[in-house]
Amino acid sequence: AIIKKKELGILKKLFFLIFIILGFCINAEKFSDYIEVSEPEYVLIYEAGGLYIVNEDNDVLTKVEDGRYKVVDEAQITYLTIKDSVFNGKIYVYDKKNNRIISEYNFKNGVEDGKWIEYDKNEKPASINYIKNGFTIKRETFVNGKLIITKTFKEGIPVNP
Repeated sequence: AIIKKKELGILKKLFFLIFIILGFCINAEKFSDYIEVSEPEYVLIYEAGGLYIVNEDNDVLTKVEDGRYKVVDEAQITYLTIKDSVFNGKIYVYDKKNNRIISEYNFKNGVEDGKWIEYDKNEKPASINYIKNGFTIKRETFVNGKLIITKTFKEGIPVNP
């Protein structure tokens, strides 16, 4: 059987749609036990290592209770864990429009620690920062998934100066 160009185009679109739906289902299952909250009532403050509740005057009231949270804003969905009132473990950030991962971060007791990965539009690493106790000790930069630059910082660079 010969497939015509038009039919091939339809098959490609169908395959792409199935791929998007499966990706969404996998992420939905992975994060099914997260509590959904949204801005402006909730605000992420990375420098302070936590998720906070604000009032109608935008005054920070309190940190949220320990748990797993799905924070939704206009452009992104962020999945995180709060333990002892601060970020703890991995934080995943997805583009809300197409459910594509943008970045993932690691925190240990409210302090940046571990790999911080920024992804390109094809969900391949664009950069990886290796962080120890709030200081970047190594940075790798990628183009189209290929490592092109590695920088090591002897003294470390503060993540949030």
